[in-house]
Amino acid sequence: MEYFPWEHDESDDGLAYIEDLPESIDDESFQIKEEKSIAGWWPEDVILDLSLDYGGLKLSDSIPNAVGVHIVSEKLKNILEEECGETIDFYPVKIRNQKGRLIKKTYYLAHLRLIIGAMDWGKSDADVNAMHPECVATIRRLVLDEKKSRKIPSYLP
Repeated sequence: MEYFPWEHDESDDGLAYIEDLPESIDDESFQIKEEKSIAGWWPEDVILDLSLDYGGLKLSDSIPNAVGVHIVSEKLKNILEEECGETIDFYPVKIRNQKGRLIKKTYYLAHLRLIIGAMDWGKSDADVNAMHPECVATIRRLVLDEKKSRKIPSYLP
């Protein structure tokens, strides 16, 4: 199997887009980007609204969003479970379209718990995110720190 970076097609204006997280999870949402499980505080009925102002109507297997989380279809969830095992937790979310109706298709928040900071910041050529200096905005050349990258599990047969 070939592997590609997980990215959103920003050139397709027809794709549905999520701009905000609901208030029910907004205060704790920073934990979604950490390795620790979020099962203890994740609410049962999370509804994510598709943007009225940005994006289109087409639902993809990975819904682009402005909040930096991974919202995936059941189809993509099944692939990720098979390929990544227990390194990703999935939490059901409901999607509400621009007309206020709930989408029948099942979606999940994919919580990537295996976060490995293996980049060698000194040898890589990258721009730091102005809002979050611990994050990268753009990478032109990626060099891994050999000691840190040994922690990355191999999924190759």
